[in-house]
Amino acid sequence: VLRDRIRDAATADPRREYPIGAVADGITWTRIFLESRPDDVLGRMSCIDPDTVDNDDDGASGCGVDCDDGDDTVYPGAPETCNGRDDDCDGLIDNHPDCPHCQEHAAPLGGTLLYCFWPLNYLDAEADCVAQGGHLASIHDAGTQDTIAATALGIVGQNWWIGANDLDSEGTFTWTDGTPFDATFWADGEPNNADGWENCAHLASWAGGRWNDIPCDYSMYYVCYAP
Repeated sequence: VLRDRIRDAATADPRREYPIGAVADGITWTRIFLESRPDDVLGRMSCIDPDTVDNDDDGASGCGVDCDDGDDTVYPGAPETCNGRDDDCDGLIDNHPDCPHCQEHAAPLGGTLLYCFWPLNYLDAEADCVAQGGHLASIHDAGTQDTIAATALGIVGQNWWIGANDLDSEGTFTWTDGTPFDATFWADGEPNNADGWENCAHLASWAGGRWNDIPCDYSMYYVCYAP
């Protein structure tokens, strides 16, 4: 299949430098070379013909199309079933009007943490937290930091807003709920106000959930705290 596709593309190329026969032979010898490699290389070459990769037999290729090729209920266009997963492979969790957009978990020191997975910018995320009776989460101890980071990244390994910002005074971070800024868990080298406009803090997936400052207009998941 791949050989035919490349041959067709080469035939249609008005600027090809080699005859069609040479192109076809090159494809054949490349496949022979790859197929003679050890298994560890062959495994990494499974997507040489994407149409043949569908481990869960759901009709969607596991090569960059099906976001979970081990589950036949997950594929592009699948119905969202409010299960805390991205069933339809659009990059969003439970994005159906009938699905709740936050998961509730007990906070370590009382109250409720809401892990919300419909991405919003910082100010809109704070507004949604307020509408739910709270604010973007403030963090005052290592136990709460560890719990929030582990839970958030366990839901989806991406960035999550928390309530810290220095919008009022550059370099002086405060919490949206007005509580004291009495503990910090910044990633190495942060906050750095890169390019002069990083005023809002998030749990950075690349730092295991430690904090990073970033522009407030980015859209991402967010953690609310409600007493």
